[in-house]
Amino acid sequence: MKRIKGLLHYVKKDWALAITSLIFALLSVFSKMSLPFLSGKAIDEIKSGNLEIAPLLFVMGGLLLAGSAFRYLFDLVTSHLGQKVVKRMRDEAFESIINAPIKTIDSHRKGDLLQRLNGDIETIQVGLVSGVMAFYEGVVQIAITIGFMFMINYLLAIAVIILSPISLIVSKKVSGANTKNFAKMAKDNGSLGSFALETLNGIDDIAAFSSFDERKNKFLLKNEELKKSSFKAEFASTWINPSTRLVNNTIYALLAFLGSLMLVTGFDAGISFTIGGLSSFLAYATQFMTPFNEISNVISELLHAFSCFDRVIEAIGFEKDIDNGTIEELDEIKTVEADSIVFGYSEEKTILNGFSLKANKGEKVAIVGTTGCGKTTFFNLLVRYYEQQQGAFLINGVDGRDVKKRGLHHKIGVVLQEPYLFPGTIKENIAIAKKDASIEEIEEAAKKTGADKIITRLKDGYDTLITNSTALSLGEKQLISVTRVMLSCPEVVLLDEATSNIDLLLEKEVAAAFDN
Repeated sequence: MKRIKGLLHYVKKDWALAITSLIFALLSVFSKMSLPFLSGKAIDEIKSGNLEIAPLLFVMGGLLLAGSAFRYLFDLVTSHLGQKVVKRMRDEAFESIINAPIKTIDSHRKGDLLQRLNGDIETIQVGLVSGVMAFYEGVVQIAITIGFMFMINYLLAIAVIILSPISLIVSKKVSGANTKNFAKMAKDNGSLGSFALETLNGIDDIAAFSSFDERKNKFLLKNEELKKSSFKAEFASTWINPSTRLVNNTIYALLAFLGSLMLVTGFDAGISFTIGGLSSFLAYATQFMTPFNEISNVISELLHAFSCFDRVIEAIGFEKDIDNGTIEELDEIKTVEADSIVFGYSEEKTILNGFSLKANKGEKVAIVGTTGCGKTTFFNLLVRYYEQQQGAFLINGVDGRDVKKRGLHHKIGVVLQEPYLFPGTIKENIAIAKKDASIEEIEEAAKKTGADKIITRLKDGYDTLITNSTALSLGEKQLISVTRVMLSCPEVVLLDEATSNIDLLLEKEVAAAFDN
């Protein structure tokens, strides 16, 4: 029920489309469900010797065409509704992920998050379009069918209503036991996607250490896990349709026996029951069971979609990055001080324990220490990617947490240890630091860092597209990242081993540029 409410939350924003879809479903099903009633009338007319049934046939033909047209419109509107729902869901999931704290992103594997945005939402879309359409149309068909059955023979109609819950109980029992299988399958699918993405991202290191066999074996193990969980879920779901069909066919046979018995014995309880009426009623009994069969056909897709829906909703529910700052932007920065900083990524291990440091305007401070001692962590805390457990960063004597993050990042520039260049041109990558920068400003920043010498050697210069095939070394990427910071002209610059892959001559140029 919680999942249904969650889906309705997205559907209700397009209530007009939902109502239009329902109207087309009503018209389509009513047109289709009128045919057995009219065919029964035609049988009774022929039995009584009246062969003038052309008007009935004409009406039946018109209803058949109208039903097909309304069904097409129902499919069209429902598919459009499904697309809008999953688009809104994907937008919210992406917004939630990019607005989540860095620590939340770091605690999830990137491939798994990607799977939630793409694969899981695609699965939800398929489940929505096929499963919800089956439910949607099925409910309408059941309601209209019951109406026609009561018109023909209320006793048999009551029998159908009494017996039909058996089919629902069987279907629920089988599908309920299978929910955990689909949850496991969705989890294994995310794990496999994450592993594949990590392998592709680290393909150079894998080649350098000849680790292809190791990665292949791990992939095979994960793929085997996915195969097992998928087989378990799909195989268990195949029991739903045969079990419900068995129950439905048994009910149909029982209704045929009771109806025939009423005709033979003449027991009609005041009902004008005929052979044509029995024919129509049995047709309706089949139609009444059809939605249950169709729903059981798509139940595996629905269960899979709901499992994926849980994962997407979890991503949408990520806590937002907290920014309680009230100061829009700082005045000119004169001092930056770390006052007794205590921080650990977990309660068991403290990285920084009472760390203090003060830097004044114009000073260059090097933080030196062994690998893992907390150098990068210190930077992450200063720019508030993470929040310290104790202590404070004082900028001009003001607690950094009192400053809005946007204002803080405008004053403090960071070049990370592992630079990342986005798809696009080199010019666009540098301009990330200043959206309205002119090409002259970009070129001037590149000349200061020495990146201009490298960029101008490329065939398309600043318009060179960054792709996997673009021949840029790690040092050149670092230099472009440094150029971004140079363009933004921050008052404080944090270099997290940002020149470790740049040659000494260029490093001197970069240092001189920052001095200026």
